[in-house]
Amino acid sequence: MHGDRTTVGRLAERGAYDFPTIASILDAALICHVGFVADDGQPIVLPTIHARIDRALYLHGSVLARWLKDAEGRRLCVTATLVDDIVLARSVFQSSMNYRSVVALGTAQIVRSPQERQAAFEAISEHVCPGRWKDARLPNDGELSATIVVKMPIEQASAKIRSGPPKDPQEDLALPYWAGLVPVRSEYGDPVADPKLPPEIAVPAYVRHLARRGSETIGARELRERGERIKVFDIRKNPDERKIPGSIRADAAALETGAALPFGESEEVVLYCGSGNSCRRIAKTLRERGYRAIALDGGYRAWLDAGLPTEENP
Repeated sequence: MHGDRTTVGRLAERGAYDFPTIASILDAALICHVGFVADDGQPIVLPTIHARIDRALYLHGSVLARWLKDAEGRRLCVTATLVDDIVLARSVFQSSMNYRSVVALGTAQIVRSPQERQAAFEAISEHVCPGRWKDARLPNDGELSATIVVKMPIEQASAKIRSGPPKDPQEDLALPYWAGLVPVRSEYGDPVADPKLPPEIAVPAYVRHLARRGSETIGARELRERGERIKVFDIRKNPDERKIPGSIRADAAALETGAALPFGESEEVVLYCGSGNSCRRIAKTLRERGYRAIALDGGYRAWLDAGLPTEENP
């Protein structure tokens, strides 16, 4: 999946190359940025909506968009970034951000198959608002003919992730400056109806669920500060002898399938796994079903890295 062009060089320990991690970041990012070199040699980077199907990204736009018309065979670089925290260290130099990012490379293919184009349109619609595709008028022939779909099979990709507190050198720890994290969260607001909408048309359940999704992750220190105000579930596959204080053991497979959930739709819950990957996926699945589930960013490992207390697992 990764090669020389996507191998993380600086701070290589932050690199991740497993596809589930890469896919989770691409799926969580609402938009991406597409980079390419135009025919005149000018580098171009454009923001756009994307969707992933298996190991390919799909992009779309107007037939009048020159970069799409000329995309066949063009080398593309797609990036996506999620900012989780502003990291304020005791020095300006050590200050940073906690983030999850992906760089993916591939060669563009213009999609001509009607079936694949339809699947791409659906995937893009569902990426933005799960459930909308089946509750809206689908594209007509004129709209389809006015739209180009580009597929980019992911040839090389890598993720780069930073989590945890500031990394001040020992000599700075005694300085009289506040240090820590400022969580950055993207949240959905309450739906606002079109003024021309007939009053008898209610807000669909999937739109209500989207509005309730709120943050997708929570940082370790923010979770610690919230204390007993939120239920925390340990869904690690192979838990060790310690756990986050007050957390409740739960079976990951049961949560993912929705069997006998130990909480209701109105309860806000946090899931944590070992590294943050599987709990983020399961939390997303639960949110799509209407539950208020978020994942501990970086999982139990981030909790330990933050130097937070643990308790014995019974």
